[in-house]
Amino acid sequence: MEWVVVVDEEGKGIKLRDIKKVSSNLRKREIDAALKIFHAILYGVKVKDKDLKRNILDFSGFLWGPQEEMIWGMPFWKVMQILEGKLELLNLRIPPLFVTL
Repeated sequence: MEWVVVVDEEGKGIKLRDIKKVSSNLRKREIDAALKIFHAILYGVKVKDKDLKRNILDFSGFLWGPQEEMIWGMPFWKVMQILEGKLELLNLRIPPLFVTL
């Protein structure tokens, strides 16, 4: 397995660590396959377990270019559907606007 360093680019939103409910739920949760998949969806790379929760908590949104319709070779709407399922890990929901795009 090859490890890739995550680029420190930030979105325009609030960091997940600044949302008390998310931060609390993530800190209590054990690292498992679901969290690793969630990280891969957010950042597009795999990381070592020691960096996993820190990176997820530092996430503040996707960086979108002017013509960005595909993420990791999948349509935006498909990624949002997958992400919606993974957000249940942190007891969150995506607003319906993003799911129906």
